[in-house]
Amino acid sequence: MEAAPNSVVPPAERLRFGDAVFDPAMRRLTIRDQEPKLGWRSKGCLALLLEARGAVVSKEEFQMRVWDGALIEDSNVSHAIAAIRKALDPAPGGDSYIATVARSGYRLAVPVVAETAPASGRRLPWLHLRLRWSLVATTVGCLVFMAITMYNDRQDRNSAEELVREGLLYSRRGVPAEGDRAVELFERALLLHPGYPPAQAALAETAARFAKAPVPIATELARDALKSDPRCAECMATLGYILMSREWAWEEAGSYLRAATLQNPNEIHHRLWYSQWLCLQGRLAEAQLQAEHAVVLDPRRPQSRSQLAGIHYFAGRNREAIEEARATVALSRKSFQAFLWMERAFMLDRFDADVLNARAASTAAWTGWTDAMEFEYTDRLRRIFVKSGRHGVANALIDDVNEGISLEVNRYNRALWNMWIDEHQRALDELEAGLRSKPFQMVYTAIETAFVPLHDEPRFQEVVRQIGLSHAVAEANRQRGAGRSVGGI
Repeated sequence: MEAAPNSVVPPAERLRFGDAVFDPAMRRLTIRDQEPKLGWRSKGCLALLLEARGAVVSKEEFQMRVWDGALIEDSNVSHAIAAIRKALDPAPGGDSYIATVARSGYRLAVPVVAETAPASGRRLPWLHLRLRWSLVATTVGCLVFMAITMYNDRQDRNSAEELVREGLLYSRRGVPAEGDRAVELFERALLLHPGYPPAQAALAETAARFAKAPVPIATELARDALKSDPRCAECMATLGYILMSREWAWEEAGSYLRAATLQNPNEIHHRLWYSQWLCLQGRLAEAQLQAEHAVVLDPRRPQSRSQLAGIHYFAGRNREAIEEARATVALSRKSFQAFLWMERAFMLDRFDADVLNARAASTAAWTGWTDAMEFEYTDRLRRIFVKSGRHGVANALIDDVNEGISLEVNRYNRALWNMWIDEHQRALDELEAGLRSKPFQMVYTAIETAFVPLHDEPRFQEVVRQIGLSHAVAEANRQRGAGRSVGGI
């Protein structure tokens, strides 16, 4: 409803605290006439602290109100509070704006005053200036609307970017239980910023990674994201990843992954995907250079170390693979892939006791088991080994995944366990079945060290031909065990 021309429309409430002002409706923070950059989650935490007016806000309340009840680590809240302090501190008097209350939470340490913008007391002579008023009001209204729209668009985009970043952290850990949380965050990003290409790409990646949609749908979603923004490196890389891991379209996948890495050379995940593509082509030395570059960019990222462990394994350097996998686990116990590289290297070296430990650890990391559950599973495998040896353990592992979806996604693992006990024909049966279900790990068939005894088998040669990687067998054999060569981006 429009106000009468001579009346004054009350401005929205603002909250002043110390030297700062926060507009709850616009989520706008200013301090000493500056607008510090603050993430969406941090602004939500600040709004909650201001609402509490100095009362303690528990970490559980932050979790429920700002993270919508999602299961988060305490460090998420701590990082958000640290960002607020960095933007605001020091408060008048030299202390922090936010006080930590031990074992309870946080509270605002300065008074909060609600205020409104001062209204002008001047009254315009309406009868004489009606036309002028209309023109001015219309012009100002349009300008204000444009400014608010642009500001809101920018804020929505920033919030969407933050949601995508957070979702990718969940998705790229590779743990199925976290895939649903990632999808939820990407969908929220698309609600805030419809058609946002990185959010579309992230949704496509997670759908392909966890089989949350048929592969053609994930591929099409990634292609749509790239069509929306042909310069989006994240979209290029995601499309390349799906074409590589799910479609087996090797040439097209490589072109997108290389282009994304060239466009954004400091994006570690793009470089690791390109490294993986090189590895699958049998170009192990080039793949190693890419992974080592990723480690240099961020030595603390587990995925880079795990990638190096895998490359060492495929190159036949089992000792180096185990050392790199252990370095990965030191960074993150959730890195189930690192435990898988250990398991495979121990299988080849016939270190049976270590195989059992690595298998239990990878299963625990994948499923989110507690230490007690992992110990119980390890003890079960050890008891089977004492009674029936290597054959008993391998057959027990195969029997654990012998029906439904578990059977299809573990075809490759079942082939490896059969190779461990020298059941070559049964391993070939599993690989041929894997051509139908296409579990993710099938892409490693051509370069898998455990399958070297099968290389002269016509059935094996047909499997790698259908995957499209016949050339990689010879290339990996040529480079296996060789030193690094110069190459890469």
